[in-house]
Amino acid sequence: MVPPLFLDPRKPRDMASNARDFSKSWPQFYVEAIELKAESERAGRAIFEDREFVRILVPGDRLLNVVHQVTPEIIDRFPEAYARWKANQSESVIGTPLEQWPPVTKARAYELKAINIRTVEELAGIPDGVLANLGMGGRELRAKAQAWIAAASGNAQAGAMAAENEALKQRLAALEDAIARMVAAPPAPTEERNIDELSDKELRDYIKQQSGVSAPPNAKRDWLIERATQIANGMTEAA
Repeated sequence: MVPPLFLDPRKPRDMASNARDFSKSWPQFYVEAIELKAESERAGRAIFEDREFVRILVPGDRLLNVVHQVTPEIIDRFPEAYARWKANQSESVIGTPLEQWPPVTKARAYELKAINIRTVEELAGIPDGVLANLGMGGRELRAKAQAWIAAASGNAQAGAMAAENEALKQRLAALEDAIARMVAAPPAPTEERNIDELSDKELRDYIKQQSGVSAPPNAKRDWLIERATQIANGMTEAA
């Protein structure tokens, strides 16, 4: 039979308080060796079995703990944390670690970690009911965290807009370049305009653009027309 959730007896709480506090809780999974009494008696020695447990911690309250044997319901509640733990990965912190936030000193970060506050985001979300646990200046510190997160969100949006503007500028520049090349390119022969109607310069430009090889400087018009005709007909070798 799965043991029920139990609270740390040092700090009893009513059910309403528990519901409030656990809304932002995070788990610590671990393995505990449990002695199997019946098997130990039959074997004449201590027989233990490793079982999975979870300690559910509440940011801002180091005294309130819930310990529970891992059940399908627990796994469903914390699927990602459980999967990382099962893969022997350390529990990752989602958010900005307090050590990387300038308003708090290293010592202050350790103090906050002692009451299960690991990130700026967790600090910003501390409810009024546990603000006193932060000590003097706790309310102001939470306000700073909230303001910092709001400013960071605004900066992220501004950065995204700047990136979009830069991408748009690049697309416009590429379009302008393509238009410029189209304008500079000599007109290709069409049914309305025959090769022999092109000027010598247009013939030279057409040969250069289509074949990648410039016509000889002393090439006569007849040669230019013949070479352009070969290119237009899909021939690649010069006459």
